[in-house]
Formats: sequence, structure tokens, C-alpha cells
Amino acid sequence: MLRRLLDECKSPEKKKQLALKFAPFEQLTVDLAVQLGEMVQALELVEQGKNACLAWLLDTGSDESPAWEEMKQLLNSTTAIVY
Repeated sequence: MLRRLLDECKSPEKKKQLALKFAPFEQLTVDLAVQLGEMVQALELVEQGKNACLAWLLDTGSDESPAWEEMKQLLNSTTAIVY
């Protein structure tokens, strides 16, 4: 529901305020996914949050996040994923 509210929000500033207000809820969804063993879902959720924050800091307006399949293409034996 929060994701839908953010997606439908037209004002970038209002979207940022909503996301920051509910940031602990976003973290809870990641923690729940980890507890349920849904590591791919947890990783994708973390990426969405990180990319949204970077978009705000850089004022790019774009917070597109790669899916797990796209992330796997970037990995090799010397690449680490950090949580």
C-alpha cells in the first residue's frame, strides 16, 4: 500500500516526505522477508529503498531499481552483496 501511495504521488517533495516518514516500515518489510527466508525479495526491497534515497540526494527524480535477475548479471566471484 505504501509503495502504491508513493508511486501515485505527483509531487516529488511530498513523495520524499512520505517515504522518509515511513522508512522504518520499509525496513520492517526487509527484516520480515529475511526472517521468512525470502532473500531475493529482501535484496530487491533494499535496492528500491537505496535507489530512492540516492535519487533524492542526487535530485535525479528517477529511482528505478534492478530486479534480482538483472543484479545476478553483475555478480562474479569477486563481487560482494552487502546488507
